[in-house]
Amino acid sequence: MKAAIAVVVAVLVLGAVWALNRTPSPTPSVVATPSPVASRVPQSVMIDRAGTHAYPNLAPGDKVTCVAGGGGGYVPEPGNGVGGSGGFSAATDANGVVHVTCPQHGEVGNV
Repeated sequence: MKAAIAVVVAVLVLGAVWALNRTPSPTPSVVATPSPVASRVPQSVMIDRAGTHAYPNLAPGDKVTCVAGGGGGYVPEPGNGVGGSGGFSAATDANGVVHVTCPQHGEVGNV
């Protein structure tokens, strides 16, 4: 009887050692799907109206040139804004909508 118990204990110990030393099975990797906005090529846009307007088709990295009043810059990441001494400013809302302000001809600060 003692021999049978010793064999059972030995098998259990060997099984536990094997379980601790085996390499885990690889977990499948998750492939990230880029968002359409993040994977698109930045565009260059000319805006011919002065004032502040929302441009939902613009995205971070796009270059904006203001025809009316001059100036321009790049669209910032969501939650950020940029501006210049010439009166141009751009801000991207947290939801991705871009607001651009183009100066009018003759405004103070416009060179």
